[in-house]
Amino acid sequence: MTLLLDTTALIDLERGRNGAAEALADWQGPVATCQISLAELRRAEGGAQRANELAPVMMVLPLDAVSADHYAAITNYLRDGSWMIGANDLWIAAIARASGATLLTRHARMFRRVPGLEVLGYGLDPFEIPIEFLQLEEETS
Repeated sequence: MTLLLDTTALIDLERGRNGAAEALADWQGPVATCQISLAELRRAEGGAQRANELAPVMMVLPLDAVSADHYAAITNYLRDGSWMIGANDLWIAAIARASGATLLTRHARMFRRVPGLEVLGYGLDPFEIPIEFLQLEEETS
């Protein structure tokens, strides 16, 4: 089975933070990313160069008709449950699910809403930080 690195995993690997490298070190199969994550990388300063360097050395899973079918099914399921996630994250989930890949992400809780998607989480998921902690952080800043 392939491990699909989402945008957070790519960034955390590059910066050596949040435990992404440790999670990846335990993986025993092929590793990939997708065009959506590469496009998100391109938004950051210097991101185009990083995306161009990654694309030739890492398998890039396609955004194809099968992924589009998964995107529609996931979107409808999440909308019916009032659990929507961002559009780019929907595409990343659809590509991973369509290809049978496990998704490596720091946002595991959010992606686990997607039925049939294998998720490998690492680090501190910002969606699991208690609101009280975030409010305390704002007050001390």
